[in-house]
Amino acid sequence: MALFLFLISLSLAIFHDSQADLLGDICSQSVNPTLCNSSLRSDPRSSGADIRTLAQIAIEKASAATATTLKVANSLASSGTSQQKIAACVQNCNEAIGVLDQCRDILSGGGGGSSGNLPTKATTALTDISICDSEFGREEPPQLKEASSQAQALVNVFFVIANRL
Repeated sequence: MALFLFLISLSLAIFHDSQADLLGDICSQSVNPTLCNSSLRSDPRSSGADIRTLAQIAIEKASAATATTLKVANSLASSGTSQQKIAACVQNCNEAIGVLDQCRDILSGGGGGSSGNLPTKATTALTDISICDSEFGREEPPQLKEASSQAQALVNVFFVIANRL
């Protein structure tokens, strides 16, 4: 009986360590490991999560950060910033959110497409968000640059995970 309990405890410890290693491995491959760790670990579902659950969490975090970028871009409309640049940024943030929604649908089994398409879709979302940076160049307002950088880093986390599905 003692041997049985020992084996169960050992199995649980190994399983827990492998989940922690999965998060650590994913985040070490991301462009911002600190943000990756804090974002994924802040969600209670990440404890003991499989790769698909981590992908869902990453999509949610990336979508929320992209929505924040969109909100910041919209807030610049009355600041005297070039309306053309703002419009391009807003349009591309909306497109990125749409692509991330497609990814969410694919993961849940409700959208057409396979998980093999997810890395390409993540790259598309990254490109869409980065257009805000390229539109403004050195004149990019700091709050937009910060929001865009965070969104791109979180989409990158999803990209890393999508390559493992």
